[in-house]
Amino acid sequence: MTGGRAHAAGVLEFETMLQATAAGREALTALKFERADILRRCQSDPLSVAELSATLHVPIGVVRVVASDLIAENLLEAFQPSANVSDDVFLITRLIAGVRAL
Repeated sequence: MTGGRAHAAGVLEFETMLQATAAGREALTALKFERADILRRCQSDPLSVAELSATLHVPIGVVRVVASDLIAENLLEAFQPSANVSDDVFLITRLIAGVRAL
């Protein structure tokens, strides 16, 4: 899945939101396994790294490495939620649900 790598090329925190780019949506049919799964789930709504880990049933480190590769290939974009994450009740609720699903 990760080619033996344990660390992502970039910093992806568990709350980092991921969204498929137009190029990612176009490349979806050519991708396989976790790369396709991540892009497929991030097509319509952005998802956090933690949510992807929970829904795909893979370790968060794997999601970080694969997502980092997809970002480097411009197939996925990442952005941080508001600076006041503690005030974002919707995000916190979704993260709790994701952790419970683990």
